[in-house]
Amino acid sequence: MKVSKVYTTDVVVAAAGRGKRVGAAQNKLLLNLNQNSDRNEKAGEDKLFGKNVTTLLEYGLKTFQEHPGIRKIFLVVSKKDFQILQPWAEGEGLILVEGGERRQDSVHKALEHIHQHDELPDMVLIHDGARIFCTRDLIDRILDVCRENGSAIPVIPIHDTVRRSGLNKNQARTGLKSWRTHWKKMI
Repeated sequence: MKVSKVYTTDVVVAAAGRGKRVGAAQNKLLLNLNQNSDRNEKAGEDKLFGKNVTTLLEYGLKTFQEHPGIRKIFLVVSKKDFQILQPWAEGEGLILVEGGERRQDSVHKALEHIHQHDELPDMVLIHDGARIFCTRDLIDRILDVCRENGSAIPVIPIHDTVRRSGLNKNQARTGLKSWRTHWKKMI
């Protein structure tokens, strides 16, 4: 009987953005998804803000939190957001890490934190927190490929209209794929 190895997998979620590109005064991941909703306020309470609110961050983390193959989630946030998010993150079982100036600095700080403070996992997923529509199926496929090959990035069929610069016609999408930035790479 063949026994397969059980891999430990941690996730680093880079969420230290400032919201500049969306014109927000705060990190876009802290924006309320239900802001213009007709939802009944008594329907439930959100853990982060104490009202019936779901932020982009909460929505994006849910798939990772519910995935049985994920051991720990390291949430990398700005110094400004660290104090705001700390009580909520602890209640959610997330490990908060203060980010750096650039995304790569933030990811590096999280990897250093993992290396210095925790039992090392077999794999680490690096996820862009702004990519909130990551599915369990995508995580499963990435983990499978990583176990098989040592690293992986998501490649997804293109559904957008594609044009070649300088030509006045659409490019056929057949065979075209999009290299997604859910994770820069798996380690």
